[in-house]
Amino acid sequence: MGMLFYALVWPHLEFSNSVWSLKCEKDKKLLECVLRRATKIIPGIKDKGYEEQLKMIGIPNMAYRRIRGDMLETYRFMHDLYDVQKGLFVFAHRNTRGHRYKLNKARCNTSLRQHFFSQRVIDIWNNLPISVAEAPDLNAFQRQFDSLCLNY
Repeated sequence: MGMLFYALVWPHLEFSNSVWSLKCEKDKKLLECVLRRATKIIPGIKDKGYEEQLKMIGIPNMAYRRIRGDMLETYRFMHDLYDVQKGLFVFAHRNTRGHRYKLNKARCNTSLRQHFFSQRVIDIWNNLPISVAEAPDLNAFQRQFDSLCLNY
């Protein structure tokens, strides 16, 4: 049943997660509700709590998946894994603490701009430990980010 879940439900929940990241709390709750309903279909865990169901299946909640997806995309941009022109991010000139990939956060005049990818990821990215932000490859970054954020 777990394979069926990963084949039918998960791709729909993960589709373009970084691109169309939700800004309204009600939309985030609706998306989490879809995952909640899908976990109840799996036999044997229907009577457990939602967080326990997720642990038994081995998947995190959608809020974490959105943050993780944003961080993976940011890692790809920062470590030149995409063949694109520079300019999406501006490096911070001060390098007193933390990793060498710190980003400068520009001031936003509109609330719409605050939710753009290039703005919403900066605070989380700048707060990553050196070992995570300067991971040698994408797989190492994923492992270190997951071990940093997940408790299981």
